[in-house]
Amino acid sequence: MRYLVMVCLLMLAGGGAGHAQARATTAAAADYLGVWAGSWDGPSNGEFDLTLDKNADGSLHGKIAVTAGSPPYTSELKTVTLDGAGFTGKYDYPLDDGGEVTLQATFDGRTGKGVWVLRPQGQEGEVARGTLALSRK
Repeated sequence: MRYLVMVCLLMLAGGGAGHAQARATTAAAADYLGVWAGSWDGPSNGEFDLTLDKNADGSLHGKIAVTAGSPPYTSELKTVTLDGAGFTGKYDYPLDDGGEVTLQATFDGRTGKGVWVLRPQGQEGEVARGTLALSRK
């Protein structure tokens, strides 16, 4: 009987810890939702706005609007991941059929730094790479 009680208590403690962690992750993600002004460099340089938001079902989505340094374009992010202060997003590069851009950054309060990589869609080879910097708008 004591064994059964101990197992139940451990299960409750583990479930509570998992629930607390889920809340913490959600709270951390909420800290980074909104509009971020960004700049990028690499083979060329420019500026962009990155918008991160949640859908009604709680899933993350976003979009990028390149505003300078390249012909202006916008693209919806195909994937958005916020893991603590880490961000990863991917989108189809509209100026090159078959290109995909991956953004990776780490936020630190109201700023962030990271890298971008342009690849042929679904492939590992890189076409271009550079760095990016973000600040909360």
